[in-house]
Amino acid sequence: MIMKKFFMAALLMLAAGSAMAQLVNSDDYFRLQVSYVGNQMTNTDNDPKGVALGGIYGISVSDQIPLFVEIGAQLEWAHSVNDIWNTELTPTGNVYTRDDCKFTYMNISIPLNAAYKYTINDKVAVSGHAGLNFKVNMLAKQKAFDTTLNLLDKDDMGGRDNRNIFQLGGQVGAGVHFGQLYLGWQYQGDFMPIAKFGNNKVKFHTNYVTVGFTL
Repeated sequence: MIMKKFFMAALLMLAAGSAMAQLVNSDDYFRLQVSYVGNQMTNTDNDPKGVALGGIYGISVSDQIPLFVEIGAQLEWAHSVNDIWNTELTPTGNVYTRDDCKFTYMNISIPLNAAYKYTINDKVAVSGHAGLNFKVNMLAKQKAFDTTLNLLDKDDMGGRDNRNIFQLGGQVGAGVHFGQLYLGWQYQGDFMPIAKFGNNKVKFHTNYVTVGFTL
């Protein structure tokens, strides 16, 4: 439901923007960017934070309308540390011990977006995008009490059907362009879970705050 609302808002923004008179810059572009990554994971206490490095190539689809198809690649790394408690039953009562629950995550993703760029003047522009994200998970390990759980390992997860190395998701975002400098925000959500524990599906909901440079 949240992703549907984001996509509807993005489509309305693109449609409204196309009807407005403006300066049109329909040149193709390539942007290198670095992002702060804030993940929220469903059905776990892990909310890893990290960094992403990547690039986006925008291909113009019209000389009259600043509409672009974007494709890119991104490498993301994130990590979290949470308190975890273990309860041991003894003849004299319960014994509680605490440990750090460490979770490390890494993936490579390929975004495919439709983007609209509204040029305010020759120095400033704003843009919005929405699209799909194809993700290859490389690392998703949790360690606590000298025990490691690999969310991508079929043995640890009890079968191939309980983990996904490849995931499909969606994203929507917006940004401001100051010359070659880009400042942006993006929300990304998984359509497919990375892992399942019974009926509990583990998915990522991620916010990106991005600084980019257009070459």
